[in-house]
Amino acid sequence: MNINPMFNSQPKSAVKEKSETSKPRKQRSDKKHDIKIVVSKVDKRRVLYNSRLRGLSEKKYCTELVRKAFEYNYEFYEVDYPESNLTVHINPDAELYTEIVNKSVDWQCSIRRAAFKIFREAIRLESEEIKIEGLQQKKSTTKIYGYENNLVKYY
Repeated sequence: MNINPMFNSQPKSAVKEKSETSKPRKQRSDKKHDIKIVVSKVDKRRVLYNSRLRGLSEKKYCTELVRKAFEYNYEFYEVDYPESNLTVHINPDAELYTEIVNKSVDWQCSIRRAAFKIFREAIRLESEEIKIEGLQQKKSTTKIYGYENNLVKYY
């Protein structure tokens, strides 16, 4: 046997191709889904501010908000779906995703729209707004979101 492969007398054997398996790969039982939710500028700032206060990522904070909305069994009010380029993501596990899908079937809308409706209600409750007979009022406490030069005030 020679060190230089050019002088070997045996030709190089063909590389074996991978054989196709008849079974497709199994899907993980704890698979997570990624859902984009359209938000307004104010809601986006609220999310960023609150997530940074808690030391969470934006996605994790939004997912926990939606989870809390289901845990406390909130009533979800009808809200207008905004036309915006701003989005937040939620990453629900299989159980939470099933609950969102069930709500979307009940409300006869898309999964994204159902997730938006649930998320909007959770944001409203997080910011301490009160809804009385179709009127939206906020508590008298003042919260400030944003940076020093660019403040947004909520009453």
